[in-house]
Amino acid sequence: MDKNMVLNSFNKNKGKEQRNKRGKQKVRNRRTIGKYPIKNTEQKNKAKEIKVRIGTWNIRSITGKEMELTSEFKKSNLKSLALTEIKKKGAGEMIVEDCTIMYSGVESSIWAQAGVGCIVKNDFMSRIKRWEGVNERIMVVEVRFDEDEFWTVIIVYGPNENDNKNSKEKFWDELQEVYEKSSSPILIVGDLNARVGSEARNSNGVIGSFGEIIKNKNGELLIDFCNSNETNNFEYMVSTQRNTQIHPCCPNTK
Repeated sequence: MDKNMVLNSFNKNKGKEQRNKRGKQKVRNRRTIGKYPIKNTEQKNKAKEIKVRIGTWNIRSITGKEMELTSEFKKSNLKSLALTEIKKKGAGEMIVEDCTIMYSGVESSIWAQAGVGCIVKNDFMSRIKRWEGVNERIMVVEVRFDEDEFWTVIIVYGPNENDNKNSKEKFWDELQEVYEKSSSPILIVGDLNARVGSEARNSNGVIGSFGEIIKNKNGELLIDFCNSNETNNFEYMVSTQRNTQIHPCCPNTK
C-alpha cells in the first residue's frame, strides 16, 4: 500500500449551491477558497494551508493482523489510517500497544463481512470529538487536525461491482444522508470499489487528469455523487501507481 495516497477523497464546498438528487438547496455557510473554508473575503490572503497525512488500507479481515497493522501504521507517519473490509462484528475500540483501533461491522448474528475502521495513536484520541459506526460500510470520525477547526472524515467501504442494485442504492442513500448532516469540511476516504475512468471532459470537473482508463458502474455512481454535491475526487499519482491493489486470485487483475 502506498501510505502517501488518499483514495477517493473529497472536499465539501460550503459556499456554492449544493445540488443533490432530491432537489436544489441553497447553503449559506462560510465561503471556501480552494480546499479550506474562510469566514469572509478579507481573510482570503490569510487562509492557511493544512497538510494532513491520511492513509487507507483494504485489509481483507483484521483478525490476527492487529499487531502488524499498528506496526505499519507507526512506520508511516500518518495522522490516521482508514481500514476497509475488516470483517469484524459489532462496533467498538481496541487498544493495541500505543494505538487505538475504532471499528464498525455487522451484527453478531450475521456472517462477518465488509466492515470499516480507523487507527490512530492513543495520544491523538484527544483530538477526536466523536466517532460513530453508522453501519458495516460507513464510519464517521470528527477530528481536529489543526488548533481551531474540526473536520469530518467519513470512512467507507462500497458494495462490489457485482452486488445487486438495491444494496448499491442503499449504500449511496446512506452516504448522502451522512454527508448532508455534517456542518464541517468533509473528507471521504476508503474503498468504494469504483473506477471512474479518465474522461475529464464529461465529468463537470469531478475527474482530473490523473484517473485510470477503465470506468465501471460503481464509478458512474461515484461521479453522480460528486456532481450532486459539487465535490471532486482527489488522486495525484503517476499512471504506474494508480492501481495499488492486486486481486488475490488473479495476479494480473487490478
